Parts: sequence; C-alpha cells; structure tokens
Amino acid sequence: KSKVSYRKKEEKAAGGNDAAASASADSNNEQVVVPVNNENKNVSSPDGVMEFAPDDGVMEFTPDDGIMEFSADAGAGANKDAGAAGAKDRKAMFESLQQIGISTVGGLRYCAGDENFYEEVLSDYAKECEGRIGEMEQALAADDIKTYQIKVHALKGVSKTVGAMDIFEKAKALEEAAKQEDRETVKEGHPVLKEQYETLAGKMKEVIGLDS
Repeated sequence: KSKVSYRKKEEKAAGGNDAAASASADSNNEQVVVPVNNENKNVSSPDGVMEFAPDDGVMEFTPDDGIMEFSADAGAGANKDAGAAGAKDRKAMFESLQQIGISTVGGLRYCAGDENFYEEVLSDYAKECEGRIGEMEQALAADDIKTYQIKVHALKGVSKTVGAMDIFEKAKALEEAAKQEDRETVKEGHPVLKEQYETLAGKMKEVIGLDS
C-alpha cells in the first residue's frame, strides 16, 4: 500500500522512548509530515519511522540528507502516456530531418545517443547559421584567410556532429583551400557553402519548430 514515511535522526536520552523522540521533532525545528486527511494514522515502529498511508503515493523525506522521493500511482499512467507521445513526436521529427538531408543516425552517435542533447545541438546549429556565415564573410572581406580557415573549420566540425554531411564535405574542402591560401577557390566555393547552410537551416527551423 502507498505510504508516506518520515525518517528522522533519533536523539534518545537515557530512558527515552519512541514517543518522546517523535515529540521532540517540533521543538528541534525539524520538518514533519502532515497527514493528508483525518483518516491517516501514525504508526510507530522500532526504527523510529512514523508512517502515514495516504492515497496519493509514496513520499520519503530524510532531513539528514535532504533527499525527498515521491511516486504516485495515479500519475504513473499519465507520465507514461506523455513520454510515449513525446517519443512519437521526436521520431517523426527525426524522420523529417532525414528527408532534408540530416543523418540523424550519425548525429545521435556523436551525441552519445542522447536525444535531448542532440535536439539542442540541432537547434543551435540552425539558429547560429546567420552568425557563422557573417563571421566567415567578414574574414573574406578583410582578406583574412587564416580567420576564415578557423571559422570554416568550426562549421565543418559542428556539421558533422549534427549529421549535415553535405555541408561538412563542402566546409572541409574550403578549409583545406584556406590552409593552402588558395583564395580563388575559397571565394568561388564560399557562396555555395553559404546557400547550402542557409537553405538547410531554414528547413531545420521548420521541422524543429523554431522561429525564423
């Protein structure tokens, strides 16, 4: 049966008993569990545990370590249904991402299989498109090929992490060209990379549900 348990550190004086130790909780300013309704009954046990039996679940509070645990039978079904619905929505989202050119299998592998973290990385990748492109174009305008190499290298890495392999390959080629100080190849290839990234980021925002 569900129960609420309050476990406290006993400080028994010589000749004391459980009732005395229980009564001392208020005077020591310790937190106590309040019964949910009048039908709850205190139960004394040899180990100093006072137990209540409400209908709403199990709660254990240990003042010594500050740990509180709560589980409710009534909420278990709802939480399970919500989790199933969330998993279904995420599966549909990943399928849509695959259709626009994202390798979600590879992306999840780089994110250690953590779907929540992977979704955050995907969101950041889409939202940071304008800023990343702007930094690379600023470097090109200043004829700063080294800075461009650094920026396109960063884009290469994060593209592989999310599973945007077409952009990864293009960024990799431009990084190598910048490393060789091949400005002509960089200037010719950058507009293509920019269009690919901006197009993909726009589609990703629609799939993930981000504001443009």
